[in-house]
Amino acid sequence: MSTQLSGGAKAHLVPVMLGFGLFNTFMNLGPNATTFALPAEVFPSEMRAAGHGFAAGCGKLGAALGTFLFPVIPAGIGEAALLYAVAAACACGFLITLVFRVETRGHSLDGLSGVQASILAPRVTPP
Repeated sequence: MSTQLSGGAKAHLVPVMLGFGLFNTFMNLGPNATTFALPAEVFPSEMRAAGHGFAAGCGKLGAALGTFLFPVIPAGIGEAALLYAVAAACACGFLITLVFRVETRGHSLDGLSGVQASILAPRVTPP
């Protein structure tokens, strides 16, 4: 019994591996990175953990809704309309990110928050 791949399967191995690599590259450059990289820079230091939780929760909610609604919606509006709506949502997300982005290069995260840590520190009076 031969363990070698047949000619057809061997011929498709390279394109499948290249496609898989490109898919993972673009997924990790786009939506995957926004749920953990952006909150560290856009939320003030005092609420950064809550910002991370909010961003991750919105991502999970969108994934859950998309999983359940994506197969149902085309029955009502059609596939073309659904894909145009998805493209419009992506364009809106791009424009919102472009307009409201904050350039953080060369600045400390505490300085970007605009709130001094001494103001938020609890005041403890010695007994």
